[in-house]
Amino acid sequence: MGTRWAMVIAAVCVIVTAAAIAYAAGTAAPEVTAPVVTAPEVIRAQRFELVDETGRVRGALGMVGGQPGVALVDEKGRGRALLAVLEDGAGLLLYDEKGKAAAVLSLREDGPALALADEGSRAGAMLSLSAGDPDLALFDEAGKVRALLRLAVGYPELVLRDEEGKSVWTAP
Repeated sequence: MGTRWAMVIAAVCVIVTAAAIAYAAGTAAPEVTAPVVTAPEVIRAQRFELVDETGRVRGALGMVGGQPGVALVDEKGRGRALLAVLEDGAGLLLYDEKGKAAAVLSLREDGPALALADEGSRAGAMLSLSAGDPDLALFDEAGKVRALLRLAVGYPELVLRDEEGKSVWTAP
């Protein structure tokens, strides 16, 4: 009978000890409250940099030539996008993997334009809106306009040009 009572007493001790530990763990943990952090209303700087997990600069917001701009670079440090305010408008430049400008969206006083370039950053096509009239220009590898489609004062016009830039076909 002694061993049986010893086992019961040991079991009760284990249960009481476990209960005491559980109670202590539940009540001993201090209540954690997040400190109240007030954000400043204004942060001023000439440049902000965005870095990746390794500390490499991947983007920047800053002043370029006296105008604000945002630049983004890829993992190899090559510029891939630039959004800038210009003296007479704004522009968005997108660069290919070689760092060449491949697309440019601009807004200037004379109207918006979208230019698409080839691998050498030569204009391949440009869609623009000038004085309310849309134009679509297609360029050859030398950068000369070879085809022009426009709607001027409500009248469509299509012009095809040779290598010298002379009109070879026009409609109407």
